[in-house]
Order: sequence, then structure tokens, then C-alpha cells
Amino acid sequence: MRVEDLSRRLGRVLALDRLSFTVDRGSLFGVLGNDGAGKSTLLHILSGQLKATRGRVFVLGCDVKEGLSAQRRVGTVSERLPLQKDLTLHQHVRLLADARGLPADEAEDRFDQLAERLFLTPDLPMRTGSLPAGARKRAAIALALLHQPELLLLDEPSTSLDVYDQLLFFDLFQELCAAGTTVVFTTSRPDEAEGCHRLLLLRAGRGVAEGSPLQLKMHHAAAIGKAAAPRSTAAIDRDARSTAAIDRDARSTAAIDRDARSAAAIDRDARCAAAIDLPTLAEVAAGLL
Repeated sequence: MRVEDLSRRLGRVLALDRLSFTVDRGSLFGVLGNDGAGKSTLLHILSGQLKATRGRVFVLGCDVKEGLSAQRRVGTVSERLPLQKDLTLHQHVRLLADARGLPADEAEDRFDQLAERLFLTPDLPMRTGSLPAGARKRAAIALALLHQPELLLLDEPSTSLDVYDQLLFFDLFQELCAAGTTVVFTTSRPDEAEGCHRLLLLRAGRGVAEGSPLQLKMHHAAAIGKAAAPRSTAAIDRDARSTAAIDRDARSTAAIDRDARSAAAIDRDARCAAAIDLPTLAEVAAGLL
């Protein structure tokens, strides 16, 4: 995905102001910003639901201004879930399969696999209107993945959910990325953004910072003149190994290869992080947003 000089006016308000960024295929990309920062507007443009005032957006190689011809390869979960309260989940599957031209039997088999992964199996006979908030959001994600999209777009996916559902979602996102699916989501919570490969920090429609969580922390530490704490070599080595392990778990081997980061480079970053008393991502966001 590539976004070039993107702006969008909503009446007199400049909701997005000359945004430019790229998203690598198979990566987990977060858009972090406070309410009103323009996150939903950005996602609506990426999904083809809203036109940009200026700039260009390329999704899976297609210019969205010319119509999202790649729409069949994109899955979208908006903050307002597109679920009809009087239908069961399997009824939703049949409607969606018909709309997308998918064989009904294959669609139901695929959905049953997703339902098992997202702990929805007991809810299949129920009408969606009677499901709790967490189950409805899990159902919306399963339906968005029904056609095995190459790109998944999610607007505030964990809003009003408990910690269990939040962890479940982000475990799933990591699995999807490891399998080659690109996942882009918006959030106002820095703790949710920790597991991203890369982040865009959005304030009043403008991109104020972009990079991996580690890069953002290190840059912010340097910007505020945060000094390195005196620590023993053994402590630095121990924390470097720990940081490297976290980074390795958060990113698949394919993602590391794609970004051309050698094991030596990862170890160097980890040692730098260990030598500096880094701010948290919440502190970075508080300083920039």
C-alpha cells in the first residue's frame, strides 16, 4: 500500500492533511491517534468508501481513485458493524457468499474454521442481535476474512472489548501477517500499538511520526534528551537478549527478511534500547499527539 500527499476536506474541516506513507505487504501497521485525529476518515479512503480531496492512494497495486478493482482482495471491519440483528451468523455467511460469488459450501466451511479459531462455535445458531459485544466483533472479523483477503482494514477493532478479546484479536493479526496478509488498524491506545511492525502517529489529520515502536521510542528519547542510565554490561546483555526475543516473536522471519534486517542489526537495536532508559509508547504518544 502506498499513500501519497493525501488530503481530505469534510466541509470546512481539513480532516487529513498531506499524508504520505507506505505499508509493506504482510505487515501489521497501526494508525495511532486521539479521537478526531482523522483515523476513520483515512480508513474509509483506503477501503474505497470515501474519495480523497487530493493525493493518490494505491491499494494492492490499484489506484483507489479509479475504483477499487482490488476490492475482492480486501476485507474491512468498520466501527459500525454491518450485522443484521435478526439473522444468524450462517445466514450472514450465505448472504456474503452470494454477494462475493463464493461457493456457499466452501464459504460455510471456511467460516466454521474461523468461528472455531475465534471461539464463536457456540454462537452460530444465535441471532446476531442477541450476541455480546465481543462475539459480534469477532463475528465481523470472521466475515471479513471469509474470502481470504490479502489486506484487512480495521477501524478501532478492540473498542469496548475486554482484555481477553483484545489479546485474541492481536494474536490472530500476527498469524495473518505471518501468512502474508497485510493488516492495517486504527487505535487510540498506545498499548495496543506495541505489537505493530510499524506505526503512523496521527494528530489533527497530519502524520507527526512514523516507524517501528522501538524506533519511535528511541527517537523520542533522543528528542527529549533522555540520558543513558549507568548499567552493568551483564545487565545490558541480559536486556538485549530479552528485547531481541520480544522483537523476534513480534515479527515473523518473513517480515524480518522483507525489511532486510540481519540478526546483527536486530541485536544492535536491542543493545541500543537496553543502554537507554526508553520512554513507553504511551509517553511518546503523550508528547506527540
